[in-house]
Amino acid sequence: MDALSTDQIPLHADWYMTDGASVVGPIDTGVLMRAIAIGHVDESSLVWRHPWPEWRRMGSVREVQALRRAQSSNAPSWMPSGSWAPPSPAAWQLAKAAARIATACDERELVTLTMQAAMDHVRASVALAHRPQGAFGALETRAAVGPGLLASLGAEIGPRDPAIMAARTGAKVLDVAEGSRAAGAAFDRLGIASGLRGVALVPIYSGTGLVAVLELGKRGQPFRKSDSEWLHAVARKASARLARKRRAHPSAPLA
Repeated sequence: MDALSTDQIPLHADWYMTDGASVVGPIDTGVLMRAIAIGHVDESSLVWRHPWPEWRRMGSVREVQALRRAQSSNAPSWMPSGSWAPPSPAAWQLAKAAARIATACDERELVTLTMQAAMDHVRASVALAHRPQGAFGALETRAAVGPGLLASLGAEIGPRDPAIMAARTGAKVLDVAEGSRAAGAAFDRLGIASGLRGVALVPIYSGTGLVAVLELGKRGQPFRKSDSEWLHAVARKASARLARKRRAHPSAPLA
């Protein structure tokens, strides 16, 4: 912008705003969000903050988009507090996943929706869902997403399978290149899709009972270490949904 170049703004500043003729700032995030919420700031205005290399349209800023989502999901009279801050992208994705899981009619659909939400967030290429079949702790593959994996449906997996054993202790991501037994076992099932670099294991529990184990595979690059935290969180959302459903309908059969 001609009005003010970014090298003229002190690095400790928060937000600066311009309409092309004058510049206002620094502005605290909470103050700016409240001004936008009540319509005192036009979203066509430009904003800048360190270390952005250039000015941006107000409406394209992540914080403003989060504000609009919060407004649409709360009462019409909702107003951000002075300390309000937008959720992180991961937190927003988790909230979306929870809402998606909440629409499940039964256990089978809940597992499928959780798998889809997990794949979307971590950008997995392929996935399998295994469910206990009762006898001696064995599992059966009940859902498959990805080229060549439909043939896996109905396959039995023993309780001592390294990936299943690793998944029982919590969600985790594994780099195939590290060569762990758990990664190798999952890769043997998912690796029909060439170029797999990482696998993720996600258990879903209902109380202490295992409902399903999800195996996700990713091509091109391994999963990020932070992905395991998000996958653990989404698994907990699924478990909480199951618990609420059981409390509401304690005698209803679960698929």
